[in-house]
Amino acid sequence: ALADAFYIGGTKQGALFGEAAVLTDRIDTDGLFPFMKQKGAVMAKGWLTALSFSVLFKNGLYMDLSKKAVGQALRIRRALEEKGVLPLYPSSTNQQFFNIPNEYLTRLSPHFAFDIGAPSDSSHTQIRICTAWSTEESSTGSLISAVKNL
Repeated sequence: ALADAFYIGGTKQGALFGEAAVLTDRIDTDGLFPFMKQKGAVMAKGWLTALSFSVLFKNGLYMDLSKKAVGQALRIRRALEEKGVLPLYPSSTNQQFFNIPNEYLTRLSPHFAFDIGAPSDSSHTQIRICTAWSTEESSTGSLISAVKNL
């Protein structure tokens, strides 16, 4: 395995709620479940989360939904890169992070939702752009057009 533990997000792929923690055989899980329950990390109706993932993992649905969301995010990233806005770090997922000029953010934010992070300096702010299974192609296109017109 490439990792001892990782998680699979559900909500951006259509699950009602939840993330699945995946632990490989190399991890000693003795005492993990009681610890998680004591710390509030186990839902009383956790089977609902499991059911969501069971449905998402049938017939490649999770991957199909992911491909759509990731494709949209990468198109948005390319548009920003063409304007000289580089990602904070490489990401091949539906979540992209940028250090965007405040001037661009001021022009885009009235029309598009961003997770706005900390200012990087006096003229840049860190943002997260996230797409999901439900992101409309027209919304992606509108953002890309707006970026090109900056």
